[in-house]
Amino acid sequence: MKVIYPLLSYTAALRESGLLTLHERRKRNHKLHELLPKNTTGRYSLRNNRLFNLPKCKTERCKSSFIISHISSR
Repeated sequence: MKVIYPLLSYTAALRESGLLTLHERRKRNHKLHELLPKNTTGRYSLRNNRLFNLPKCKTERCKSSFIISHISSR
């Protein structure tokens, strides 16, 4: 955006060109986005806050499933 609109800020250049931010485009176009749980904010100030609540899994197969394993790794 800086090359096309050198005198404008990033947000002003996006508004002028009618484009979405990269975050908005990724959120809109990602195929698995609807499968992820909603973002959460914790009640406690922890060193490593999780973005998502972890579902309760009773088996190792459930814990190692694609979505749950990627939620817990963040």
